Amino acid sequence: MTLQLSANPTFADQGFFAKLYLCTANSKTMTSASLQSILQDPRIWLGAALAQPVQQGISTGFPALDQQLPSHGWPYGGITELLYERSGMGELRLLLPSLASHTQQQRWVVLIGPPYIPFPAGWQAAGVDLRYLLWLRTTTQTDQLWAMEQVLRSPNCGSALLWPEYTPVDKAWRRLQLAAEEGGGHGVILEETAQDQRSSPVGLRLRVTHTPLGIQVNILKRRGSPATSPVLLEATPCNTPLFGRGHMSWLS
Repeated sequence: MTLQLSANPTFADQGFFAKLYLCTANSKTMTSASLQSILQDPRIWLGAALAQPVQQGISTGFPALDQQLPSHGWPYGGITELLYERSGMGELRLLLPSLASHTQQQRWVVLIGPPYIPFPAGWQAAGVDLRYLLWLRTTTQTDQLWAMEQVLRSPNCGSALLWPEYTPVDKAWRRLQLAAEEGGGHGVILEETAQDQRSSPVGLRLRVTHTPLGIQVNILKRRGSPATSPVLLEATPCNTPLFGRGHMSWLS
């Protein structure tokens, strides 16, 4: 029996899974070496392992978390869903190292519909170059999603953060994913909710909780094998608030 990859890639071939064809043949033609060579193809996923990304991601700034993510960091050309029960659980503390890195590489970081007014001095103190930090205010979620899609399509966008009024429908998720793939940036949907049992079309889904020992990250969904335990990260306080109006910056 031999194993062949499709000569004419289908939609599935271009994503995270390769369409495989089994055809009967002399079993002696399949050697151990050739099988191992086929299994090195990044489009093939082994059920007991993390999916292998085509492109390395950008480090989260937390090595313990990078080791648990398929891209070994936040995915380029992908969408991440970040859940938390209330603002200040550590959701922005988790993102700040990568956001600062993007701006230092002269790539834009865009904040769409944050719950509080950004405080520039706080972002600057966290290493973010304010010349590449953009705050967008919108009046409806339709406008939010439209702005997010346009921003992600730009190759100059490093990361776009969206705080939606309510959970987007699957069609909107897919549009954002396609936009991220086109531009190559990282999109983050931040949702303040206690529920995490619903299905989600995104490839990476995390829940952030603040504990006395630091930030606890539960990986609810990732490409490849499921996570078996949460990741505990050291919480370094922000000395300057990231947002105005009494935001608990020391937790975020």
